[in-house]
Amino acid sequence: MTEIAVTVEKLQRRLEREKRAKQEAERLLEEKSLDLYQANQQLLLFTADLEKIVELRTNELKMALMKAEAATRAKTDFLATISHEIRTPLNGVIGMARILSDTLLDDEQQNYVHVIDTCGKTLLSLINDILDLTKIESGNLELEQRAISIVDECNSCLKILNEQATKQQIRLEKAYASNIPAYLLGDATRLKQIVTNLLSNAIKFTHHGKVTLSVEAVEISNTNVALKISVSDTGIGIAPDKIDRLFKPFSQVDSSTTRKYGGTGLGLAICAKLVNLMGGNIGVESEPGKGTTFFFTLTAQLATQEIATKTNHVIQQENKQLSILIAEDNLINQKVLQISLKKLGFTQITIVNDGMQCVELFNHQTFDVIFMDMQMPRIDGLDATRIIRSLNLEKQPHIIALTANAFQEDVKLCNEAGMDDFLAKPLDAKILKEKLKLLKF
Repeated sequence: MTEIAVTVEKLQRRLEREKRAKQEAERLLEEKSLDLYQANQQLLLFTADLEKIVELRTNELKMALMKAEAATRAKTDFLATISHEIRTPLNGVIGMARILSDTLLDDEQQNYVHVIDTCGKTLLSLINDILDLTKIESGNLELEQRAISIVDECNSCLKILNEQATKQQIRLEKAYASNIPAYLLGDATRLKQIVTNLLSNAIKFTHHGKVTLSVEAVEISNTNVALKISVSDTGIGIAPDKIDRLFKPFSQVDSSTTRKYGGTGLGLAICAKLVNLMGGNIGVESEPGKGTTFFFTLTAQLATQEIATKTNHVIQQENKQLSILIAEDNLINQKVLQISLKKLGFTQITIVNDGMQCVELFNHQTFDVIFMDMQMPRIDGLDATRIIRSLNLEKQPHIIALTANAFQEDVKLCNEAGMDDFLAKPLDAKILKEKLKLLKF
């Protein structure tokens, strides 16, 4: 065989191998393409099933969310209704007890009135705690941001609880650091709620010795300050294994605590949630038989003297000759408010039973101040306010909502309707006096 023939044969064998390799590659490609097609079909089916599952789960989550929101609204509406229904008679109980205590009574009668007043305020405190907890958990509690003095607010708390401490022969002391800013932006009401609760608990669980309120600035920048506020006592102390119960709602350190000292176990839980809303933390250190220290931190923006003066500036003057209209459908509440106003020296008082009568009066006379109940027959307080605000009057009255509805949403509704201020029932005579004292006419 010639060399050419050998070369040709080798080429033919090589071509044959390449042909077979190509055929094998095509076969494998076809198989893989088929596998890929089948896998793609399975993926499409899986994707479709997944989309259905996601859509189903999304719908289920939406339904669950709607049910949860409906349940929250139902709970809020229920609590608002119950609050209104309880606060209305409580206003009569506490108000009349206060009015009765100002009359000529012997010691025994004064004691009876004191018991009525104490029980009424205890029930009111429980209602307020439940409402506060509900508002916080539902996210409806908004903190104010106005210029306040930490020192002044803490001194106010000490003053409020001085009588309680004196009765128990407990010394109330304070320890304020020199680096506390004069003013900062915060919610004075909620701050005092926390401090007052901690002080009250400390006094309650201290049989002898002292309770100390301490305040210090742990960090100060050009714009912010971090404060640490502590309440220490020489009381009975808390066992280490009981401390984790302190900040849980409706929880007490011991089952006998409620029977011996009273309380619902809501106060510290609310304090903890309020501190968290303020961007701080709350804690406790205690040793059984030697005392307890509760402390919390908060961070706030510094306020200048000018802001503080502008925020808190009011003009005080005597307004004994103010003409006052009471729009209230509850006869007992009418009586309580009327007597309270007369004791403050206000004599020009007119009373109507519903919003319609209130509006009709403005056809021939006007008033300086209206105490407007929110829930009244025919026309409620909100609509009556809107109508009065739409009238072309030479001087619009100062309208104060006086209502048993105590939710933040109620305050917002009153403001949106055109009311100037808000008083929740039961009526506090001191707050009533201050609000009337600060009116400008």
